[in-house]
Amino acid sequence: MDDARDPDGFDLDGKVVLVTGASRGVGAAIAVGAAAVGARVACVARSTDAAPKRVPGTLDETVGRITDAGGSAVAVPADLSEPADIEAMVATTVERFGRLDVLVNNAAVTFVGDVDIDLKRHDLIMAINVQAPLLAVRAALPHMRAAGRGRIIGLSSQAALRPVPGLMSYGMSK
Repeated sequence: MDDARDPDGFDLDGKVVLVTGASRGVGAAIAVGAAAVGARVACVARSTDAAPKRVPGTLDETVGRITDAGGSAVAVPADLSEPADIEAMVATTVERFGRLDVLVNNAAVTFVGDVDIDLKRHDLIMAINVQAPLLAVRAALPHMRAAGRGRIIGLSSQAALRPVPGLMSYGMSK
């Protein structure tokens, strides 16, 4: 993200970017990178300092990296398997920053298993990896339409192109 402008001239400086899965990895990197070029960032995930998950990284850490560098960010804890949380993450972003210009659907979950995967785990993968991005787009579009433009970015995985043994449901979801 060295350049804040895409080929259509969509400058991130001053724009509002909502990033799901922003507590670690690619999502955290996208959030920090967007803030570095002037975007105000809503960082969304389940993991917070008060309620950390087993894997490292929290929303508070990502927001701290952004604000320590002089950027503007807010932590928006949400469980993307809950449709109400998806509506609330968009509403919170708009309430906090007054608009929404970019939605980055990055969050994903996986569990090991092929045809024998526990159905509850399969359903959770589908809820977060397939249904949540759709619901997030539905919630974000009215705000982008009101502004006259916006961007929606959906991240995927090599698992979308090549089967990965032991990750059947994840591959299907991507």
